[in-house]
Amino acid sequence: MAKQQSSKEAPSASATTLAPEKRSTPRHSVDTPAVVLNDATGLLGAVGEIKVCNVSLAGIGFYSDVELRIGSIHRIELNSGQLQVSGRVRITRCDRWQGRFEVGAQFIND
Repeated sequence: MAKQQSSKEAPSASATTLAPEKRSTPRHSVDTPAVVLNDATGLLGAVGEIKVCNVSLAGIGFYSDVELRIGSIHRIELNSGQLQVSGRVRITRCDRWQGRFEVGAQFIND
């Protein structure tokens, strides 16, 4: 008779193997406010303040109260101590999460 795995036993190594990281640059976790500007006017758009959760050389992740259209272009302004980010981004994902939106954006060259 085969031995059944107890719920207290650790899962097998194959069950805990993570997929390889696909990002070209590492992400760094942060917890800081920033501002999203309307790219066309340079003024605060419908988004306004956001909460940044991670940043890399290639992109930025943040939480927004406003849904952003995938493919839309915006300007991010973040100035928090030694972390300063200012640039144009293209929205790559926008998912509803706990009453707000979790947004991913890729930096684009001016």
